[in-house]
Amino acid sequence: MKGKTFIILFVAALTFGVVLFVIKSNPTIDFRNEDNVVFVTLPSPPKSKTIMDRYDIDRLETLLNQLPKQYQVSLSNPKGWEMRIISRAGEITVLEGYLIINGDVYRVDSGIETLRTYYRSLDIVEEDYP
Repeated sequence: MKGKTFIILFVAALTFGVVLFVIKSNPTIDFRNEDNVVFVTLPSPPKSKTIMDRYDIDRLETLLNQLPKQYQVSLSNPKGWEMRIISRAGEITVLEGYLIINGDVYRVDSGIETLRTYYRSLDIVEEDYP
């Protein structure tokens, strides 16, 4: 009886872990309800562009959703951030090879340069970021 209970609990925990991993594997970024998004870049001093054009916000959302993301349980020895994307819905921090989306860490093996190129292509006045 104890063996069956252990097996049932083990299978339930394993199933929960797999479901959680699949859900977090590829999060969807949603800026539909945002009227502006602040995109901050380094090197020092940090600079930012406030994106208010709907087309540009949608383009950023598409770029972020197209990045191949792989969920990580944690991030050991993180280096400083390179880019930060801030909206009312939350914050996305870009580190070398990683995205941190509202506290969840994702490995990104490619596509970060696309975000830098997008930032440079925005026809928006660049401001100092506090």
